[in-house]
Amino acid sequence: MKLHIKTQKNQPSLLTIDACPACNCKKLMPDYATGEIYCRYCGLVIY
Repeated sequence: MKLHIKTQKNQPSLLTIDACPACNCKKLMPDYATGEIYCRYCGLVIY
């Protein structure tokens, strides 16, 4: 699992996740209705 914190001048920090911390699957999906990001493989809600 890789976590990246990107910062730019005059902007807040952004946390990007490229894989699920539970199963290491890279198929992450947003749920626009709830604003969450979840793993399509194991269903873990990541954010």
